[in-house]
Amino acid sequence: MILINSTQMGEPPALDLSFLGGLFGGLPAGPMEECVNANTAPIIWSRLTPGTLNHPNAGVGYGILQTLDTQGVGPTGKRSVPVNTVAQEWVFQQAFLTDGTLMARQRINQGDWTPWVKRW
Repeated sequence: MILINSTQMGEPPALDLSFLGGLFGGLPAGPMEECVNANTAPIIWSRLTPGTLNHPNAGVGYGILQTLDTQGVGPTGKRSVPVNTVAQEWVFQQAFLTDGTLMARQRINQGDWTPWVKRW
């Protein structure tokens, strides 16, 4: 273990790992990214607003969207659902709406999105 002599070198900088927030599907360190279109959502947690396209229930307006993809988030840790998915790419979404509703849908391989289904 390396010990820093703070009397000669000064105090070490505070360790700030917030830059890792939101990478590789994790929760963001700050506010969640707004989801512009649920069909091409970031593969992570994102914020639903009344302006989100392909919203599970625009009447409710707000919520949180979780998007999972078998192709992962790529080497940078940030990736969105592509417009054209590929074979063996399975995308699952869960929407937690502010009225307590849980909705889900999926897109398997090159198929279309299934309709949103109320789960709770």
